[in-house]
Amino acid sequence: MDFDDFLALLNPQQQQDIGGFFDRAPNVQGSAFAYGQQPDFGSNPYSSVNPGAYAGMDRREGPGDMWLADVIRAQTQDYMANYAPIEDRLFGSITRTGTTAIDADLGRTRGAVMGASRNVQGMADRSADRFGVERSALDPNATTSTLVGGINATYQRDSDRRLELLTGGLSQVSAASRNIGR
Repeated sequence: MDFDDFLALLNPQQQQDIGGFFDRAPNVQGSAFAYGQQPDFGSNPYSSVNPGAYAGMDRREGPGDMWLADVIRAQTQDYMANYAPIEDRLFGSITRTGTTAIDADLGRTRGAVMGASRNVQGMADRSADRFGVERSALDPNATTSTLVGGINATYQRDSDRRLELLTGGLSQVSAASRNIGR
């Protein structure tokens, strides 16, 4: 049984999904080649993996091992082309105390706290206007303490980000980003 015979056993959606993964399904949208012809490998490293390439080999020659080696080479190529540059950029952002993203993070924190303060002041002013009483200013110490707390939390989060990058790479960063606020 070759790859085309295998695809013929599947329902049309599975044929598109599995065949499209290997750039060999008939009528794949956006395919740059006709069915049965050599595909344009482009940027999909897995398109060079031919599941039927070792179909005629004797089992003692290890066709499964050879195919697995092809898959591992494709995975390595995919990692080197798509993920390693991102990790390199993230690892390059590590500083002695945190990351180079701290300045942008602090700017967002300041903007959020000051924007919230203006929002609260606006609500208080509208409420005072409704009742015809004199407007009062917000306690500047409350805004300052909120800003200090926000900045401290921002520095702590940046330090955590540095530690996550040093100890676990992308998986730790993504896991921590999903748990913010929990």
